Amino acid sequence: MDIKVADVSKIPFENNSFVIITAFDTINFWPDQNMAISEILRILKQSGYFFIINVFPKEGIKWFNFVKYKNEKEYEKFLSSNGFSDVSCFFKRKLLSFKELNCDILHGYFL
Repeated sequence: MDIKVADVSKIPFENNSFVIITAFDTINFWPDQNMAISEILRILKQSGYFFIINVFPKEGIKWFNFVKYKNEKEYEKFLSSNGFSDVSCFFKRKLLSFKELNCDILHGYFL
């Protein structure tokens, strides 16, 4: 395994490099979310998957005002308006296994 550190707005990989890309609780810290999402779309294979794993803070707590996307509809709108198709959001209280994703190994760029 090779681990690289990079700016999500300038990802140092070729186009169509990855089948799965994940963003674990990072999207709200990206300075230029539109540029970052365009980079992710660029390196994601046409039939690939982009997973955003995040929580939605409840209104009234300090993190609510910090997060840009307050619910699944806002995420869907953001992703669809930036070139993603077949966008869906869902909530699960357990992690999905690779078997459930129909993957033998994880190919991706951890942001």
